[in-house]
Amino acid sequence: MGSPKALLPINGEPALIHVAKFFAFRFKLDVFATLPPSLLVDQELRMQAEIFGLQLGHNFYPELGYWGSIKTIVQEISPWADGLIINPIDAPGLSPKLVNMMLSLAKNNFNPKIIVPYIYCLAGHPVYLSAYFFADLCGTSYTSLVSVIKANHRSILRLYWQDSRILLNLNTRNQWHLLQLQCYQNCD
Repeated sequence: MGSPKALLPINGEPALIHVAKFFAFRFKLDVFATLPPSLLVDQELRMQAEIFGLQLGHNFYPELGYWGSIKTIVQEISPWADGLIINPIDAPGLSPKLVNMMLSLAKNNFNPKIIVPYIYCLAGHPVYLSAYFFADLCGTSYTSLVSVIKANHRSILRLYWQDSRILLNLNTRNQWHLLQLQCYQNCD
């Protein structure tokens, strides 16, 4: 992409900050992100992260990529968290209504659970995992979030959603530019 996805602009601010603000301000959730060492020393990003309560750290398992980031964050939060909402930085199609619904479903008595939004029979983002799965996530049983979901299909609560933005996965400059043009004008 020519630059780190975390720094690419969404509505005039770095994608990382955009996503952090969404979860921290709207839902009062603790927000964690793992970044490569080159971004962890970026003073401007660190200042913005501090303003929004974003907790930054390095990936303990860089050889595992995104999966390593998830494992790292689970290790950090497992002593106290009830669950984890996972949202990659390149999937910024966040809906307040969807996250409210996921948090509401997470509070019910059905445990263990994985909540996955679906549209057109396709899974999207964000994904919720209850703390029940944290020990397995920190172990070596799984190699990806998809493998966790497949192995625990009986624990999945499928949340059918009408907004195809849950499938957004921005991997090209053209996709980022299209997102800039849309500016989330249809966000609920």
